[in-house]
This record gives sequence, C-alpha cells and structure tokens, in this order.
Amino acid sequence: MTQSIVKQVQGFISGGKSTAPNAGDVLAVHCVCLPGRIRRVEAAVTPGTQGSQPTILDVRNNGASVWTDPSQRPTLPGGAPSGVFTTYAPNHSAIRPGDVITLVVVQAGNNSNVAMTVAIEDP
Repeated sequence: MTQSIVKQVQGFISGGKSTAPNAGDVLAVHCVCLPGRIRRVEAAVTPGTQGSQPTILDVRNNGASVWTDPSQRPTLPGGAPSGVFTTYAPNHSAIRPGDVITLVVVQAGNNSNVAMTVAIEDP
C-alpha cells in the first residue's frame, strides 16, 4: 500500500522560519509545472519561543486560500511551545501549470521554528 501512495506523489513544497515569523511572511513559493492536487498539508513547531496567540498558516493558489472555511487553515493554539498544527484537507486542491502556490503566515503567534510542507500528488 505504501508503494502506491509514493508513486502518486509528484513532490513537496516546504518552508519555514527559525525566528518568529510576522503576519504576511511567505515561507515558500512554488510555480506549478504539472497538473496535480494538494492533498496533504502538515505544519509543526519545534521547541522554541512560544506565543500567547494562535499561529495560523495558509496555502494560497494564485493568492486565494485553498480552504473555503478560514477555520480549516493550519492552526497551532496559543501557548503551545511545540507541536503539530491542526490541519484539514483543502477544499480547492486542484493545481495547473503556471499556478503560483505560496505558504503564508496569516497570524503570527510569536512561535519560532515554524515549518510547513505541502504534498503535491497526481490529479
């Protein structure tokens, strides 16, 4: 079963920041070269500075969030010094050649060592 999953993955978009990011910071930019789908998004914070506000990240396709409901974006509760963000599958996962995918900090909770990865799979 693992082999069939691995064969479907085209690649990954990863980005992060070792210092506390600011709202609006772009963690990574990717120009799509093959049709595909964003099926899985993971985000985490390793031990570092913690903030009292939630840290919220977003994946944007040509500037628009891939989630219809903003509460579905990757979120780490305030006060968490480390951990994995709560994430949901995107509502708008289809990508086409020429699309620009950005990994963006929406709300900075003052956490350092923030990282995010998006898996791009065959359509």
